[in-house]
Amino acid sequence: SGGAPMARPCFARCAAGRRAAVRPGPLRALHLRSRHLCGRRSRHLRPMPAWHLHGCPRPADAVRAGAHEDINLITLLIGASADGLEVLTRDGNWFPVKAHGKDLVVNVGDMLQRFTNNKLKSTTHRVVNPPREEMGKSRYSVPFFLHPKSEMSLASLASCIDADHPKQFSDMTAGEYLDERLREIGLKK
Repeated sequence: SGGAPMARPCFARCAAGRRAAVRPGPLRALHLRSRHLCGRRSRHLRPMPAWHLHGCPRPADAVRAGAHEDINLITLLIGASADGLEVLTRDGNWFPVKAHGKDLVVNVGDMLQRFTNNKLKSTTHRVVNPPREEMGKSRYSVPFFLHPKSEMSLASLASCIDADHPKQFSDMTAGEYLDERLREIGLKK
């Protein structure tokens, strides 16, 4: 496919990004050690084929991918070939993420939101159409989804629960949560 040549060099950068995402620095705020997550995942990177969003004439207000959050722990987006990705800010505004081809975008997923008792919020994002003069251009993106083992507990971390932040989610495993969400969106019966 047209995205395959772009995807191959990204695998090494994705592995480096995964390692950075579970390094001690980002976990300090949650009072965790990197081994807390590292030992709990399997088949940790679920690479998708490069997403190829074809250029075509559409209404200017149309979107290529509607607003959504990812179900998994973390999504790594590698080397988008064109602008279009937007993330929803806390203020409710859409922030455009500029594509420079070598960037690594890290999105928090729904499972990590549960695990941190909403301390880390799942990233709402979408892909919008380019400006009219660039409508005929295609957009490639390589997403990698970090999933825990099915039996991993998504019970909120004790370090994320206190009097000001009571526990917000019932305990369940990653597999139970994935099944629940896939049923909610109609991908599983």
